[in-house]
This record gives sequence, structure tokens and C-alpha cells, in this order.
Amino acid sequence: QVTTFDLGHIDKYKYQWYDFVMQVMWTGNNNGYLKLWAKPWWSSNWGYPKINYTGTTFWNDEDRIPYFKAGLYGGNAGSNPNATRRIWFDSYRHGDRFSYLNQVKPQ
Repeated sequence: QVTTFDLGHIDKYKYQWYDFVMQVMWTGNNNGYLKLWAKPWWSSNWGYPKINYTGTTFWNDEDRIPYFKAGLYGGNAGSNPNATRRIWFDSYRHGDRFSYLNQVKPQ
């Protein structure tokens, strides 16, 4: 079973820089979790996580492990599937299992 999370309509994020921080423990057991914070670049308020999920976050397949991947994948670009789409990343930070929000968030 796959769980999805709705972060709101794309127009909320379009044409703006957003900062995202994700904290996750990958496991096929019920003790996994995923937290995602998102805020506009100009705000200093991280507030509460937009996603605060507890439960399975991965399948316990011994020959595969989770990895980070970001970009534009599939989807419909409106009525024109050949429309130009762009996404920019300005930084990426990777913490370890002892890291917390204040250590990895953009300054």
C-alpha cells in the first residue's frame, strides 16, 4: 500500500522559492516516520511539519535501499504535453540519523 500526501494546489508553490526539509526513517515496520517542513524562502517561521506521518515508509526488500532523487517526473503539463517545464534547486544538505531541523534547514 502506498500513502500519498496532498500539499495543496500547485499554484501555491508556482513561481516562488520554497525551502523544504524532510526527516525520515525508512523501514517496512510500523516504527518508521516522515516529517516534511515547507515554507516560502522569505519567511523565517518553520512552524509545524506539513506532513507528520508515522508507520511504514519502505518495503523490507533485502536487495534494495531507499535513495534521494529529485526532479520533474512524468505528469501532465496541461493541454500541451510538450510544454517546457523548469525546476531549480539552489542547495541540498544531507544529515545523519542524529541530525535535526536546525542543523539542516537553510539559513
